[in-house]
Amino acid sequence: MKKFFPLLFILYILLGCHSSKRTESTSGPEPVYFEGEIHYSISYDSLPDYLNEKYLQRNLGVEMILVYKNGNQRKEFYSENGELLSTRYLDLQQNKSFSFQVDEDTVTWFDIRKPDTHATFSELSDTIIGNNDYLVLYTTVRTPNPSDKKKDFEVKTQFINSEQLPVNPEWFSNYREGNFNELIGLTKSMSIETHTYGPFWNTSYVADSIIWRTVKDKEVEVEQLKGRPMIEL
Repeated sequence: MKKFFPLLFILYILLGCHSSKRTESTSGPEPVYFEGEIHYSISYDSLPDYLNEKYLQRNLGVEMILVYKNGNQRKEFYSENGELLSTRYLDLQQNKSFSFQVDEDTVTWFDIRKPDTHATFSELSDTIIGNNDYLVLYTTVRTPNPSDKKKDFEVKTQFINSEQLPVNPEWFSNYREGNFNELIGLTKSMSIETHTYGPFWNTSYVADSIIWRTVKDKEVEVEQLKGRPMIEL
């Protein structure tokens, strides 16, 4: 299916570790819901023989910076040398997710209201990491195999969320792709770790820095799209 490979990457970054290097800073009183930015490190393992981690680091990135406000968000992916590789936006007012590659003019997007994949959830549980209490949720997503429509791929993900980073589930009431509205309804919070076990390799996102700050609207507004080629996934 034309949507599988971009969607698989989206599943890897649906967000959300315990790390001695993780830091959290605030400026002014904290709002009711999280607003600010989170820096995640990205790692890969269980790669097939024809791939190596360096290739994925160069093409998919080793760091993601998330800027977040009222559910709207911008995600920037950086290579090992600090080069910006791609940017993704979630625009809840338009009910769309957009993706831009730095070296391409084409914009890919999908409608978050269309449930092309379906996730099943484990029961929500608690875990202690260091001195902090976190929520843990496991999901399984089945998505069609583009080369064999009679078979599905299975993607399993472990989300570790912090109740200290609350979000409003009502923001995502229309986000039915991958049952994300149900997932966020269970956790009501941001992920500080995600571990995704896919059909080709595994990907982990680990929050190293959490910064509460006021985000300007323009920081999460989608870039100018007029005149750019658009492809719906």
